[in-house]
Amino acid sequence: MKKSILRSLNILSTIFMHSIVVLTVLIVLAVVVYFVDQGIGKKNGLTRAPLFGAYVIITGSMEPNVKVFDAVLTIRESKEDIKVNDIITFVSQNPHHNGATITHRVVGIVKLDDGKISYRTKGDNNPIPDSSLVNYENIVGKVILKIPKIGYLQSLISNNKLLVLIVIPCIFIIFSDLFGYLKRKLDEDTDNTNSTEGKVA
Repeated sequence: MKKSILRSLNILSTIFMHSIVVLTVLIVLAVVVYFVDQGIGKKNGLTRAPLFGAYVIITGSMEPNVKVFDAVLTIRESKEDIKVNDIITFVSQNPHHNGATITHRVVGIVKLDDGKISYRTKGDNNPIPDSSLVNYENIVGKVILKIPKIGYLQSLISNNKLLVLIVIPCIFIIFSDLFGYLKRKLDEDTDNTNSTEGKVA
């Protein structure tokens, strides 16, 4: 019984440690892709949104589909790939929200007299569409993934930076030590079992 509990804890510790490694690798890859993509854009004289982005929702305009403190991941898309019913994140040009980053649903595509395309947007929880059209140049990206309530973690980190800087390394050290202890325990139990079997034989 004790051995099975130790083995289960060992498996959980291993999963936790591997998850941290995978998460770290993904973050590093995302940072590398971001800088490479932006570097290529600058080299070609292009000013464009990042290939990927992440934003925390702070209003209830998209409820119930996207709630306050949910995070959304976006990807840069071409004009042709943004369709009606897509959820996009954009920098608002509305005088009341000028410069604010907003995530709303595309409810219409408008071709202007000069041949440019703009998008009519609306929050799912709003009774009417947004008063200003969205130009393609102001679109940050199309939403490809929603992560529920992760904004609470961001809020905790931004409000308690010192606490997080202390707690996260401590948790990592504790799990690392626990992992080492469980590994030693299992090795000892295996050695004792082998030793006992040798005597019986």
